[in-house]
Amino acid sequence: MPANSRARKPSTQELEDAFISGFLKHSDLLDGSAASRLASDPPDFEVTHQGRRIAIELTEVLKADEHGSSLKNAESSRGWICREVADKLRSRGIRPLWISVAFSSDNTTGNRRDSLAEQIAAIAVRHDPAVGCAIEVRWQDEFSGGEWGKSWPVELHSIHLLRIEGMDEFEVSSSDIGWQQGECREILQAAIVRKEGDLIRYAPRYDETWLLLVAEGIAPSSFLDPNAESRAHEYAGSFTRAFFYLHFGGKIVELRLRRGCDG
Repeated sequence: MPANSRARKPSTQELEDAFISGFLKHSDLLDGSAASRLASDPPDFEVTHQGRRIAIELTEVLKADEHGSSLKNAESSRGWICREVADKLRSRGIRPLWISVAFSSDNTTGNRRDSLAEQIAAIAVRHDPAVGCAIEVRWQDEFSGGEWGKSWPVELHSIHLLRIEGMDEFEVSSSDIGWQQGECREILQAAIVRKEGDLIRYAPRYDETWLLLVAEGIAPSSFLDPNAESRAHEYAGSFTRAFFYLHFGGKIVELRLRRGCDG
């Protein structure tokens, strides 16, 4: 099979299912209650908890291709490394994965290419996730030679692994890690406003309405990390509760809301 074979991209529904599953797993708010996907939305999901019906609407704040830098198709050192990683994992019988490699250095040429490809493949094998699971691996997660991070390549910032049921091919890409959004009040407020209009259609049927905001879950370059000011800000919105969820790492931030949507 050629090294640049394309994976079957997960559908919007598959990604949303992965987001809601991760949110419920990393949150203790609903005591393990399961979410049911609704055939007609909004809302996207429904949860019954302690006799209360809760609607959960999910929306992506940013797409990776808006702010990310992808090298999937580039004839570059990083592109070569990504294709080589896929080949190495196939040869080892590993089931197909989505892998996003975040580099912290541009020194990925020459002899380092072979070594980096082998090290990335080995890391993926060691942390091989189950179906529906996403894992972020950093140097702190690697133990060898009696020390944490001793063998971690200096060129790597992190590696993100995601396995979705039904994948038939590897998708290995690289992303720049330099883009970060600390002050993101306007971005989060805009996302809330976009979902306000649908509330009137379904809110009367539920005891609570929750909004789950997620950064696109594949590429690290799309990650938001709200700073202290963004977390403390009071957002305008009519939802009962609103959350920002970072899929990799399971980070959940509850946003403060005030009634109304006047900005």
